[in-house]
Amino acid sequence: MKLTNLAVTGFALFFAGQAHAALSGYWDSSKILHSILGSNDVANSLKQQPVESITRTDSGYQIKSHSCAVDVTVERMLPNKPGPSGFKIRVGPGHCQ
Repeated sequence: MKLTNLAVTGFALFFAGQAHAALSGYWDSSKILHSILGSNDVANSLKQQPVESITRTDSGYQIKSHSCAVDVTVERMLPNKPGPSGFKIRVGPGHCQ
């Protein structure tokens, strides 16, 4: 009986720890946006112009400047241990007018 209680408690603590390790939606998106805005590829695709808008898309974000736009795909990676999930960004070609 004690071994069963110990096992149930261990599983509960393990899964509760994983749930608490995930970032909130705000901090998760903040991490991604900081990565996108810090990317030299994004800056070059926008011809170094100031960012005028950021729009969420089905696959990531679209970043626009005065005369250019670039789509950035966000690929989420599941962690192999408790903690926040990782991600990779892929910067598409810039489109300028």
